[in-house]
Amino acid sequence: MSDKKGGIRVKKIVKQKLITRPNKDNLKEDQKRFCKVLWEAMKLRWRKLNDYGRIQEYCKFGSLGVVVRMSDKMARIVNLTQKIGQPNNESLRDSAIDLINYSAILVTMLDEQSGK
Repeated sequence: MSDKKGGIRVKKIVKQKLITRPNKDNLKEDQKRFCKVLWEAMKLRWRKLNDYGRIQEYCKFGSLGVVVRMSDKMARIVNLTQKIGQPNNESLRDSAIDLINYSAILVTMLDEQSGK
């Protein structure tokens, strides 16, 4: 799911220092892997914005809508862990990264509701 616009947007955000990559020299190997996954999830979210729109546009049912999407994603993860062989579409890893993003969307919505 490569999207040139999304990739450019991520680079622009990083360039503007809105977010920065952690200094890899100061991290242990497990921390580096963790940061890499979060970085990948963030880039995927920006690419998907082109397809799904802003959080407010595709979560019209509030935080419950996001929880339902998270539940759907968990059902997919459970299904994938019980099957043998490769899935036809989205892998277990892809589903897990999507779940990271749904969690971040939910936290964003909850923070907005509480005024954070």
